[in-house]
Amino acid sequence: ALIPLSLLAVGFDLAAVTSLGYGALVYAALVGTFGGTMLAFYNIKRFGATASSMTAYVVPIVANIGGILFLDEIFTRGMLAGTGLIVLGIYIINRRQRVVRR
Repeated sequence: ALIPLSLLAVGFDLAAVTSLGYGALVYAALVGTFGGTMLAFYNIKRFGATASSMTAYVVPIVANIGGILFLDEIFTRGMLAGTGLIVLGIYIINRRQRVVRR
């Protein structure tokens, strides 16, 4: 909500946007948004809603790994604790599903 207001206050020069910037916008829209949504729908259809929703829990772990590998971020104790909680949660959910199926 603040970005549109800041654009009104400061202004935005569309002439300053290069073709590379527009290309990045199109790529983000098609691959990131549309592709991600289609992949989510495919996962729901193939694996069910519960199993598909577990992929959202892995996003912070992948972001941490990417930050460490590409941005030289430091892996902290808080990140380790968060990763452990996520893995424990996924384990508990999968364990309960196996018990219910029997």
